[in-house]
Order: sequence, then structure tokens, then C-alpha cells
Amino acid sequence: MLRVGLIGVGSWGPNLVRSLLANPRVTLSAIVDLDLERARTIAPPGVPVARELPSTGLDAVVIATPASTHVPLVRAALDLGLHVLVEKPLAPTLADAEALQSLTAHHQRTVMVGHVFLFNASVLAIAEALPRLGPLRLVSMQRTNLGPVRRDVSAVFDLLAHDVSMLDLWLGSTPSLVSAAGGQWLPGGGLDSVVATLTWASGTVAHLHASWLNPVKRREVCLVGERAMLTWDELDTTTPVRWFASTVEGTMTRPAAPTPLPVTPVEPLKAEVDHFVDAVLAGRAVRSDASVGVRVVRTLAAIEASAAKSGAPVRP
Repeated sequence: MLRVGLIGVGSWGPNLVRSLLANPRVTLSAIVDLDLERARTIAPPGVPVARELPSTGLDAVVIATPASTHVPLVRAALDLGLHVLVEKPLAPTLADAEALQSLTAHHQRTVMVGHVFLFNASVLAIAEALPRLGPLRLVSMQRTNLGPVRRDVSAVFDLLAHDVSMLDLWLGSTPSLVSAAGGQWLPGGGLDSVVATLTWASGTVAHLHASWLNPVKRREVCLVGERAMLTWDELDTTTPVRWFASTVEGTMTRPAAPTPLPVTPVEPLKAEVDHFVDAVLAGRAVRSDASVGVRVVRTLAAIEASAAKSGAPVRP
């Protein structure tokens, strides 16, 4: 059994509690939060609640606190010899993310970043189907809604962290060039809306749009390859991923009717927690380790840097 503590019971905390309790190889041994009253309402019977991480009695910790607190909390957990699952982003700056990556190597403990979309069945089905698309030419991604608005990070580090992590999985590398524009109208951590263009050395181009100032919720992805196209509508619960046989090399042909791509539904957060537990108990590598977290933060930082320069291109 893996004795796990949870730090942070904000909006995501109850979901983590549920997913940890659902794993038969986990004992939820502590819940830590500065707001003891809320922590007590979230904690299952018999689980101790505290404002600080206990120094004994744990094997691993899950950190679900604001990004600005990740560095000291991850550092404290590693100093106690604990394995760590920390919510995205790994850190609020590239320098902090790289420092945590170095700490991970030094302490020889599992540090996994909670990029939950890397455990989404549709995302994994797309990754498996990508070779059949042929060379990837274009990706477009939309992630909009009216809130929730974060005060500790911008829409870039909150919303685009999801899309950039998926692109990292699908393409396996950091883009070579980033250009972005956005705006901030609400008090808080930064940009409320952003449009970014990412370019890879292979020639692949990705257009990203993220905003928490949009009355329409959209979670849409389109991937265009040399031989075919794929679309994914996260809000479509029946046929979320569709395949379009077509060609975009030299000439454009209108695709035939789409073919649904088979996707076996799983709960991404539960799959993420299961993956972390498997890795710790079996001593295996994790899908979203600190190096993945650093690559994602490197791209996010470049997006913010380009937006601050009115869209001037930035190399991550």
C-alpha cells in the first residue's frame, strides 16, 4: 500500500480525494490545507487534517495548490524522501521548473506533473492514429469558456498548459518558434485571452486560442496531415474523435463523410492517479515526468514573452 498525503483542497481537491480513495493500493493518510475548516469538510472519516505536511507516515504526496507554491512544497516533499504528483504547471517560471527538475534527479524520487489530458482516452487514441495521417501539417485548438478565472496564473499557464502538453505528446518536442497576442482585462495573474502560433522545425504549425472570457464553451481540436485529417470535440460524448480521409499535399480534395475513431471511455484523473501509483510501486518512469513539465513551461513562457512583445517571435 502507498501512504499518500494530499496538499490543497481547493476546487480540484475533492476530485483528487475521490480518485485516491478509488485506488485499492492507496491509503489516504493526511490532508493538508491552510483552511482547516474546508479540509475537514473534504476529508473522509479518520483521515487526519493539518496545516503542515507531517514529517513521517507518508510515502508520497499529491500537491494541488497554486502554482506559486509548487517550488517550496515539492522541495519540502523531496527533502522528506517522498514521491510527488504535482498539479500543472510544474512551476510558474522556466527557471523554477528547471530547478525542480534538477532536484528530482538529485533525490531520485518520482516527480510527476498532473497534465491530466495525457491520460485522456481521446488524446491517446489520436496519438496512436497520428502516423496514419502522414506528415502533420496543421493543428488548430480552441479552449474557451466563461471562467473559471485564476488569480495566480494567466490563461496561458492555466488553459494553454493543457493544449501544449497534448502537442508535446503528439509531436515529442518543443516548438522552434512562438508568436502570440492577448489581453488582460480582469485583475489577476495575467492574460485573460490569448491566440498563439507555434511552429516546429518539421514545418508543423499549431494555432491555439484560449480564453476564460467567452460565453461559449469550446474544446475543439483539428489535426491536418498529408493523407488525412482528425477532429476531436471534447464536449461530444458519443463520437468525440472523427477521421476524414483526404489529401492536402499539392491539391486539396474535399473529405468524404467522417469515420468515428474508436475511443474507450476512461476517467482521466483516475487514470492519472493509477499511473502514478503504478510507477512508484513498480519503480517505472512516468508519462509526464519533470522533463515534460519543463518543456511545457518553456513553451508557455515563450507564449507570454511573445505576447508581452506585441507578437514578436520568440524561440523557446
